[in-house]
Amino acid sequence: MESPEPTKPTPLQPARVGATRWAPPIAISSWSLHERISRGELNIVDFPGFVKQRFKIDAVEVLKNHLNAEDDRAFLELADSVNRERMRVVCLALDNDFTLPEPLLGRECQRLEDLLRRASVLGMKIIRVNPGMQGKGDDDEIAARVSAGMRHLIPTARSLGLTLALENQQLFGMKPANMINVMRQLDRSRTEGICLDFGNFFPEDCETGPDQLAVYARHVHAKSYKFSPMGNGRLPSIMSTDFAN
Repeated sequence: MESPEPTKPTPLQPARVGATRWAPPIAISSWSLHERISRGELNIVDFPGFVKQRFKIDAVEVLKNHLNAEDDRAFLELADSVNRERMRVVCLALDNDFTLPEPLLGRECQRLEDLLRRASVLGMKIIRVNPGMQGKGDDDEIAARVSAGMRHLIPTARSLGLTLALENQQLFGMKPANMINVMRQLDRSRTEGICLDFGNFFPEDCETGPDQLAVYARHVHAKSYKFSPMGNGRLPSIMSTDFAN
């Protein structure tokens, strides 16, 4: 007897490797197809099915700004597509800015809290957040605001069973020292950490940056544009167009 289809996406479960090691699932981000999506050639609702058929992968990351809207209907439509294709959303990437001063930062955090509650129907366990780049100040001042934004959002995220992962991107986040500064200001007794993007470093940090941030990683954007004969990838010093476009 066949099991009934789930009413919401299956919660993320890591794939088991060997007797004692665990590995996370491989997923494709909607950013990898951002040119097709922006040209209107691929709707985000069709994205999970496209990934399954084209790449034979059963998990995706979705950028919030690729949704047609950010109301309940938009999230429910995507959740229905994920269920229909028997896929999983492993991460929702938000378009936030934690560098803003108060009271703008407080309003930004309230917007994000509302988004998390509406988006919970997708069943993801990881929420990618940005440092942001509109606020002014030196690195220490920006780090204090970013950590404050994270702390504001953490209770809501935890109540929904979500892990916040701050991506090392935008000018502030591309410096490993800044990301470490933020992490040290958080109570990381649970799961908050970094979304480690291999390509988001200044050239001088491309080789050493991933090693510095790996201990904080909760989600990874793996990128490689050159491969050795043995299949080992080299980290890019200059970003190039995503291969899937």
